[in-house]
Amino acid sequence: MEENETGIWWAVCSLNDSKFYGAGGLNKLSKEHKKAEIGFWLLTDLGTRTNDSKDALICRYGFDKLGLHRIEGLVETET
Repeated sequence: MEENETGIWWAVCSLNDSKFYGAGGLNKLSKEHKKAEIGFWLLTDLGTRTNDSKDALICRYGFDKLGLHRIEGLVETET
């Protein structure tokens, strides 16, 4: 995604990088419209809530580094 400039994702790990929890990042990046979607993929045994600081880090990167004006988030639930 980063190579074709459609998004960017990072690993979500413990503070000492010894445990992998999942990943989070920006999808459907549109430089023309200056927007993207935020997303997380987290291991199911950790629950569904993510730390607000990770949201803030990803949003700050999108706004400050990528020059986005809008970041959207969609919620998918198990049915």
